[in-house]
Formats: sequence, structure tokens, C-alpha cells
Amino acid sequence: MNTFFIDDDGYEFQQILLTQFDLKQHAPADISRHELYLFSDSNLKMSGWWKPLETAFEPVEDYPDGEIPDLSKWVGASIVLSPRAFEALGKKLERCGELLPLKIGGSTYYLFNCLTEGRIDEINSKPHKLGEEPSEPFTVAFNSEDVRDKLVFKTKYDNCSSLYCTEELKQLVENHELTGVSFISTNEAQG
Repeated sequence: MNTFFIDDDGYEFQQILLTQFDLKQHAPADISRHELYLFSDSNLKMSGWWKPLETAFEPVEDYPDGEIPDLSKWVGASIVLSPRAFEALGKKLERCGELLPLKIGGSTYYLFNCLTEGRIDEINSKPHKLGEEPSEPFTVAFNSEDVRDKLVFKTKYDNCSSLYCTEELKQLVENHELTGVSFISTNEAQG
């Protein structure tokens, strides 16, 4: 079964102006800033207290005329969906996490907070070794039976710092010509 690491599609697109600490303005008092900072790794569900946040996109320094992407990687195992991406993917993504509304330029975008984990294939995965530079490649392979029916998922193997998907999501993104992300086969080394 083919699985993919979801990556930024270059850096010519605008980036969202949102940090984990911005989430604190609506979070319950018993959720610390530290918990919000690690929301992806701890599988923190936010839909129960979420209120739409107002934010914006801004161009990156080298691309002042950059477009706003349909899909924008955010922090950890999360991604921002434009209204167009939400229309194409929203119903399918709901089964793997929560879609939290954001207000951007008079439109409703959505922050997808992945709550689904994929089990790795320990035999075919290669972790970073103690003392390796973080830039040294590692390989992650997933248990095909476990991820077969999962559109998108994360793993504790990389501290839930990335999103992975099956061929189904890749095909949906490509068929709808959604911009902002690329897909790297997990058969290749990751960095």
C-alpha cells in the first residue's frame, strides 16, 4: 500500500499568521499554554471549546505576490483548508479529526486537527539515531492493515510532527487541483 508524507509545495505561497499560542484566547483555563503548544502530540481535542479565530495570510519574503494556497501545512499534524479545499475534502477528513473554523478575509477557512494515528511497520522504519543531526534522513513505513481505511494520519514515531496519507487523499487533492501541498512517498527517506 502506498503512503505519503504531506509536504509544503515550495515556498511561493502565502503563509498563515497563526501560532499555537493564539489558540489560548478561547481555550479553557485548565488547558495550559504548554498543552496547546503540544496539541498534536497529545491528541488534544479542541472542538468542544473552539470559537472561530480571525487571522490572515501573508506573503513570504521572497514571493511578495504569492497566492493563498488551498491547503497549507500548519503546526504538527494539522493543515489549513481554504473554502474550496473544505468543499472538496471536508466530509472525508471529518472521520480522521476535527475541522475548526477560521475567519480569513471575510471567508471561512478550516484548521484540520488530525486525531488519527497510524501504526508503523517497525521492521521497515528507520528512526533517527541518538546523536544524529536532525537533518539526517529517516524512513517511516506504515502497517498496511492499520492505515488501509485511514485517509490521513499522524504517528508518535515522529512525535506527531507530520501528516501522512494514503493514495486516496493524494488522488482527491490532485483531481480537485488543490494547491499548496505535495506528496512524498514514504518509501523515500524523510528529513
